[in-house]
Amino acid sequence: MIGTFDLNFEKQLIKNYAEETYEFLIDRADSRQLEKDFVFQEFLKQLNALAKKNGIL
Repeated sequence: MIGTFDLNFEKQLIKNYAEETYEFLIDRADSRQLEKDFVFQEFLKQLNALAKKNGIL
């Protein structure tokens, strides 16, 4: 079982990964002159599709 301290640590890691991924997506959108909301929504669609495919959702 994960203790409270470990859970908070894991949540912080996930938050950091999310921030890095978001920055990468926005940079990619800028470099390809794409709308940021389009890139973000497409990313979420693909992430959800992967989660469903792997039985997470």
